[in-house]
Amino acid sequence: MMIKLFKRIAEIVKVIILHTSKNVKIENCYLVLTIVFLIILSPSQSTAAVPMKIISSEMHMNLDSYMGMYRDTEKNLMSADIILMNNENFFPVNGMELPVSLLSSDVFWIRFSMDNRLIVEHEWYLEIPNPHLKSIILYTFDENFRLIDERKSGSRYNFDMRVIRDRNFIFKLTEKPLKIQHYLLMVQPDPFMKIKIIAYSAAEFHERNNILPGVAGIFFGALFALVLYNLFIFIAIRDPGNLLFVFYYSALTLLHISLSGFGFKYVWPGFPWWNSMSVPVFIIACLVLSILFISNFLNLKSKIPVAARIIKTLIISYLVFFPSVFFADHAVVIIIFILIIIANFIFISYMILNIAVFGFRTGKFFLLSFCFFCLSVLIYIFRYYSIIPANNITMLIFQGASLVEIVTISLGLVDRIHMKKVETESQNIELENLVNKRTEELNAAVTRMEWKDKIIQRELDLAKNIQLGILPELPYKGKGIRIDAIYRAMSKVSGDFFDIFSMSGGYTGVIIGDVSGHGMPAAFITAMAKINFSSAIQNNLFPSDIFREVNTNLVNIIKTDDFLTAFAVVISPSFEIIYGNASHLLPMLLRKKDFSVSRLDTDGLFLGVMPEANKMFTDGMDRMDYGDRLILFTDGITESKNIHKEAFGEERLSKLLIGTASLAFEDAKDKIFAEWNSFVKGVEQFDDICLVMIEIDPDYKMLVSFRDDGFRLLVEGQLDESIKILGEALDIDNNDEKTHLYLGECHLKKRNYPEAVEHLNRYLANNDIDGNVWFHLAQAYFNMGDSIMANRAAIKASQIRSESSDVLVISGLSLRDLGQHDEAEKIWKRLLSLEPYNPLALAELDKIKRIKNKTGGI
Repeated sequence: MMIKLFKRIAEIVKVIILHTSKNVKIENCYLVLTIVFLIILSPSQSTAAVPMKIISSEMHMNLDSYMGMYRDTEKNLMSADIILMNNENFFPVNGMELPVSLLSSDVFWIRFSMDNRLIVEHEWYLEIPNPHLKSIILYTFDENFRLIDERKSGSRYNFDMRVIRDRNFIFKLTEKPLKIQHYLLMVQPDPFMKIKIIAYSAAEFHERNNILPGVAGIFFGALFALVLYNLFIFIAIRDPGNLLFVFYYSALTLLHISLSGFGFKYVWPGFPWWNSMSVPVFIIACLVLSILFISNFLNLKSKIPVAARIIKTLIISYLVFFPSVFFADHAVVIIIFILIIIANFIFISYMILNIAVFGFRTGKFFLLSFCFFCLSVLIYIFRYYSIIPANNITMLIFQGASLVEIVTISLGLVDRIHMKKVETESQNIELENLVNKRTEELNAAVTRMEWKDKIIQRELDLAKNIQLGILPELPYKGKGIRIDAIYRAMSKVSGDFFDIFSMSGGYTGVIIGDVSGHGMPAAFITAMAKINFSSAIQNNLFPSDIFREVNTNLVNIIKTDDFLTAFAVVISPSFEIIYGNASHLLPMLLRKKDFSVSRLDTDGLFLGVMPEANKMFTDGMDRMDYGDRLILFTDGITESKNIHKEAFGEERLSKLLIGTASLAFEDAKDKIFAEWNSFVKGVEQFDDICLVMIEIDPDYKMLVSFRDDGFRLLVEGQLDESIKILGEALDIDNNDEKTHLYLGECHLKKRNYPEAVEHLNRYLANNDIDGNVWFHLAQAYFNMGDSIMANRAAIKASQIRSESSDVLVISGLSLRDLGQHDEAEKIWKRLLSLEPYNPLALAELDKIKRIKNKTGGI
């Protein structure tokens, strides 16, 4: 065994000299002494190996005893040169693995022969079980040394170029019956690598392919299972040590995958450059992560502060060295690797000494795993230099050490968790008395909080009722317009709102708004917005003017970062629409004639933030036809999500709007809400929702026809026919104001004064600026004998339009019947100012004068 070790030392020294002599001048005396030393320790036998005889179809053996090797230090020989060389230039391997020095970058020529004694062709497989050999060329010669085949392989080529897709290099060969074939193998290895050649028969090779994946699967499966186990532990307890352990053993698993060749085969087959770099990269990753894990696992920062500083130095040195992996000469990289590993070994040994001195529990698990790791390294070195035989145990010692280490450290982590649990239980006992002491105080505080919460909930309920009370009554129907809404608050109060306004001139206004934020602050701003919109819409017709007034007021009210988005639509009696946008979501307008959907938008900024926004508001105009529908909505609808985290979205809402176009108005609204509710079922929503649907009532078209015919008949004096047709119009919409006006005029002419009063009042409820209708109402009241209401209606008429004699007559006669002679006198005098010789006024003044003389009044 010692002789073998000396031979290996001689080989290493020989290669080092060959390597260094290219760059360094060596004194002749030292060179001579070295050569003599090598001659003494070199093998005495130098004859080439004999051919291997094939006498059976079964074959599974190393070819080392049948091979001759030549080391080409100049790397300039061709295959013909090797063939022509004397056999004695080939070094017989004598059954041992071919040695390659750490610093060697030489090319090796290996020659062997196969003598087929069988009378049939013999098929066999040549395996070189080293996945990281750079370049391999296999030459095949016949018995007369004529070249008959040449094959190339190596880790420098893409994996897909291999004929036999195996992690190792496999060549399928065929021996002719009763013939000798000669083989020449050129190998260029990577540092740290050794060359070994195995011959398999076809049956043995297929058996080997059936067994090896299972063994590798068990090994990597065990590693993965343990890594996954520690990952679950980390997720459960959030201990950084478990996460570092997962990272470290993930890197170690990748290193094993790269070293074994499975990485090149399955993970990065098209990247040979990465295959050559992966081993040193993963080694550095393992070194960095290992010392980080050791620092956490052993709690070095608190127990051994000096070690924590050493770790920082080591990590910095690794990071500085890391780029050299990609650019520096392999020999330099290897030397630095050796120094790093030595430094790591010294550091870990230092840790072990401290563990022995301090004797803390967690370190014992680490000590056990480290000792087993050192044993595996020692066994690997002895096997590498053939001091001990290469068998399944010595070949797989690293894999076994990795499994033992991960199991041991995992147990250590579990033990650390257990110790923490014990410490926690001890602390819990100490804290129990304090907890008990504070329990009564907490219970008292909870009682107070529950009492306050009840008050807050009552106030929120009140606020909810108030907020719902300021919303318009639904469904709305009037002037050919139908409006309904979907409204749901995320909590008891909402930041979404909408409103419907009857405007002068028969216009109808609709507003929708969304306040940023939620809860009481948003509800307060909503209430302020409602008040300001109600005021602004009475003074303005165009949305841009409405927004300017509201924005000016809200800027003075809102002193937080909250703001309001809004959209306003004003609909004329002939269904032209004027609209404006204050940074709100764009409404969708469905055209009934072609089922197309368009979006309405104008320039505008949100409300309540800056006065400068007043310069940005603009108006847009369009027209709606019978059956057209317009929906206004807030982002609570479109941004709501289902169990798959998928948003409801505007596109889905648009399709629903089209899909419900053939349904009745109420059914369409209910269908949209049902689809939304089904979409978000089972998922809690975090925003208020509001959707307002507006439709130009298709039935209103018939009402307009009836109403126009009734008006025509009224003008023509066909009062009974007019009343009949106008009644059919009211059957369609009993709230239509113009129909009530025309009916009132009809009944007034027919002297059906009570009916006239009813219909005229229905019209004036939303059109109280029509002076003529007030005058007609005054006439109806006067003819009914209701002088009080007649006088009031007459006064209202005179306030709206300039004073006329007919209005003054009704007012004067009503005051006369009420016995208010002084007021009546004023009215008759005003009438005389308009018509100086009006006989009725003169007669009534004369009557008043006689009454006053009779009673002695002035």
